[in-house]
Amino acid sequence: MSKQPFNIFQTRTCRIAIVLFLSSLFQTAGAKEWSGVSPGVSTMADVKRHLGEPTKVFQPANKAYKEAWNYQFSKGLAKRKGVRQASFFFDFRSICKRIDVFPTVKLKLKDIEAAYGNNYRRGLTSNFQRYIHYADLGLAVFIEDDGVTVFSIQFLEPFKRRRTSTNPRSRSHDQIRMKPARGNR
Repeated sequence: MSKQPFNIFQTRTCRIAIVLFLSSLFQTAGAKEWSGVSPGVSTMADVKRHLGEPTKVFQPANKAYKEAWNYQFSKGLAKRKGVRQASFFFDFRSICKRIDVFPTVKLKLKDIEAAYGNNYRRGLTSNFQRYIHYADLGLAVFIEDDGVTVFSIQFLEPFKRRRTSTNPRSRSHDQIRMKPARGNR
């Protein structure tokens, strides 16, 4: 009789740690913020006040954004909360419109569903990366090629606040096409 290899994700302690990680990461997701920054509300100055100087400043490929700031976390509070990297995307008014978070903990799709339910839309980016989108929460979760492991999490403005037309079925181009988060794998 051969033993099954030890899987750390099957232990009760690890499951509790994942739930605690999700609650620390997503506790503010209902409030539409991450680490004190709210998409659609917070400015560049707010981000700098909460997180300090960015590790890297770059021009995103998406021209809807003026600038993006990347923070690499190797130690400190964010690292302890299970985040290795976060990117903040700003519009031309210096308002943060999107936050991409790259967890260090290997989250599974079922962990996200347990925290937020099944009221999401599945999608596929132009690069064939799978994602789920909780439009009402302003949350998009990108999935690895295995179909179950979380690659990154995007905090966006909730869908209801992003409508620009009085027609409820009208959507801007940015609302329809999801851009995958790019981070270090």
